[in-house]
Amino acid sequence: MSDSPGSVLYVDDDQEARLVLPRFLEQVGPLRTVGTLAAARAALAEQIPALLVIDPALPDGDGTDLIDELRAAHPWVRVFVIVQAAWADRMSRFIAAGANDVAVKPFDVGRLRGRARALLRAAEGARGELAYRQGLENRLSHVERITTLGTLCATVAHEIANPLTLVTANVDLLAQVLRSGEPLEPARAELAQAITEIRLAASLIQTFVQRIRMFSRRDERKRVKGTLGSLIDTALLLLKPKLAGRGIVVHRPEGPSPVIAHYPIRLTQALMNLLANAIDSIGSQGKIRLAYIDEPDAAGIAVDDDGPGMSEEVRRRVFEPFFTSKAEGTGLGLVLVRAIMREHDGRFELLPCPTGRGVSARLLLPREVEDRPSLP
Repeated sequence: MSDSPGSVLYVDDDQEARLVLPRFLEQVGPLRTVGTLAAARAALAEQIPALLVIDPALPDGDGTDLIDELRAAHPWVRVFVIVQAAWADRMSRFIAAGANDVAVKPFDVGRLRGRARALLRAAEGARGELAYRQGLENRLSHVERITTLGTLCATVAHEIANPLTLVTANVDLLAQVLRSGEPLEPARAELAQAITEIRLAASLIQTFVQRIRMFSRRDERKRVKGTLGSLIDTALLLLKPKLAGRGIVVHRPEGPSPVIAHYPIRLTQALMNLLANAIDSIGSQGKIRLAYIDEPDAAGIAVDDDGPGMSEEVRRRVFEPFFTSKAEGTGLGLVLVRAIMREHDGRFELLPCPTGRGVSARLLLPREVEDRPSLP
């Protein structure tokens, strides 16, 4: 299936209209004409036009469903609905489905060419805007991946450095005892302690590496139905270097985690962004409280901090790309959090904390995930 800029698909089983309208439509772009819903679906499976001209009263079904599907999958496509007078009372339904222009038969066909050309120009403009937005989102995702990689490298250095120091110190002790040539019996207890500490350090490194491998190998294209506790563990592990040396107390959620379908890597990235913002907002000393959200139609995680909160200006501009109130920062964090929640068909909310101080950031995922309609 490919896009065909400037092309028109005309769907109508009205024989009289099919004798007249194509003469005008073929003057505005490459035209394909079909008379049934099945034939329209087959045509769309081969090629997506810039303009769909359709009379929804088709012999094998309601073409309004086709408009719904086409606009959901390809929002840049423009739709011109032409209906018989008996269907005129459904005008609002056509507009809700995504129709950009509506005409009731009979109408002034002399204006059809101009109206179709205007819709084609709008389609090309929308297509270019969508391509630009997708390109921007891809660039933002790349920046986020680089940021996550930097965080991961800092975390690896921090988490492995201490156990390695312990291993090195104890290996040096063992080597010193062996080189001395003295009997080992007097140092037996000290050597046993050294071996115990080496094993402990090796266990810590192994556990850390396993968690990082789990984080990096999960397929982010597949939703996983599970608890959210492991995401919190991973996010806090990766942010340990950022928390080091600060007097910030992190309270983990109480009670069992709700079970919800999610993309583990993407949701962990969103949570890391919120936690990093909370840490930066608090500064040197304060509290971050994590809580599970368990509602009838949604579940998720809340991140509350007792920092200074947001001014009205910051709250108004916080989702603008590259806007930041920090001395250092890309201004992409919350934009990407919102994008990740859209991937989950969920919601991202920023509210004042119930305590009256700080910000409450909420990631909410739907209990039931609806499949979006798509064309073949």
